Amino acid sequence: MVACQNDMQYNPSCFEVYGFDVIIDQDFKVWLLEINSSPSLARDTLLDDLIKQKMIDDTISLLDPVDFDRKRLFEVLERRVHDDFSKSSGSLNTHTKRQMNRDLTYILNGKVPRPYGELPKKIGNFHRIAPSEKSERYLKLVGG
Repeated sequence: MVACQNDMQYNPSCFEVYGFDVIIDQDFKVWLLEINSSPSLARDTLLDDLIKQKMIDDTISLLDPVDFDRKRLFEVLERRVHDDFSKSSGSLNTHTKRQMNRDLTYILNGKVPRPYGELPKKIGNFHRIAPSEKSERYLKLVGG
């Protein structure tokens, strides 16, 4: 079964890279040939390497992932696997939430990921097109 875009669930922790294939004519007019979802990031030529590596670097800069300590992560996971959860009702009680926050602070070395909805500080050569006033208007037009 092939999933179409409407079948994909929204996940604010994910993103998609699209590849735009264009051609420039003798009058320097740009023509869009196709748009590829999940384009190849293979770097078979020097031009591929220059363009795609810059895009990858800009993407990582845009995402700005928080560094974490793998050793601390495994320590916490090991402890949590062996913790006696039978005392808990199965729901997150105040003690469990506090311990989870302490664990995350320990793993992330006290750093905090960018809050959901906050714009990134560095966007590289990307240009934000959505959400915007225009994209909101278009969504209303198509009933989205």
